[in-house]
Amino acid sequence: MEMYFKRMKDEWTGLVEQADPLIRAKAAEIAVAHAHYLSIEFYRIVRIDPHAEEFLSNEQVERQLKSAMERWIINVLSAQVDDVERLIQIQHTVAEVHARIGIPVEIVEMGFRVLKKILYPVIFSSDYSAAEKLQVYHFSINSIDIAMEVMTRAFTFSDSSASKEDENYRIFSLLGKRRRRKRTANSLNTFMGNRYYL
Repeated sequence: MEMYFKRMKDEWTGLVEQADPLIRAKAAEIAVAHAHYLSIEFYRIVRIDPHAEEFLSNEQVERQLKSAMERWIINVLSAQVDDVERLIQIQHTVAEVHARIGIPVEIVEMGFRVLKKILYPVIFSSDYSAAEKLQVYHFSINSIDIAMEVMTRAFTFSDSSASKEDENYRIFSLLGKRRRRKRTANSLNTFMGNRYYL
């Protein structure tokens, strides 16, 4: 897992380094100007899905998730080279939270698809030139895709670890119950044997 995160750090760093600084600045500008709208639209669309709605209460979305989504959009689309390692850690942390509360990975993937879909008209309605719009869109989508891949891989790893912990706990509980039953049976046999020989 550590090697994977190192590889993704190199890839994300390469994306930022190779992008024209003007294009990165425009992507950051889009993020700051439209993150609030994007987060509102994101949760409006995602919550239409009945499966997703199970995990997203209205209060939770309003109190925590919209503002967290705004920060995430700004962080990812404004990334500088020095930010990459911290951003990878953020994706890992978010994935662990998703796994802990049991959000299925397909809902996470759907969320990324929704975000890319609603980002498109925001970028193309800007007053940038046609070439700039295309470059900003490509940089933004590639940034989101890398973040998504890191989060999904970390999610799968965290979900697998959580499942193993649950399984270990169940096995431990079963073994404990079996030992208790055996001790009870031995005690009962001893008790009955003593009674028999009295």
